[in-house]
Amino acid sequence: EVNHKDENKTNNCVSNLEWCDHKYNNNYGDKKYASKGSRNSQSKLTEEIVRTIRKEAKTNSIPTLATKYNLSYSHTYHIVNGSRWGWLV
Repeated sequence: EVNHKDENKTNNCVSNLEWCDHKYNNNYGDKKYASKGSRNSQSKLTEEIVRTIRKEAKTNSIPTLATKYNLSYSHTYHIVNGSRWGWLV
């Protein structure tokens, strides 16, 4: 397998790649946070937007924020209450 040394799967520079076996690749780096937040390739949000949503939640309702940021009510609720992006302080 090929391992990305900086754990950024979009950085395909030769200096960032190394051959390895599956076990090494699977245990390489900080996998606990590898797909969290904006490092997840499917994430529509950034840390900055999440922080902004949490600040705005003090003066805006969850439905208002969900509409503003094009998110579901449920997703917005979980962001505001910390059960999603909870690691982000």
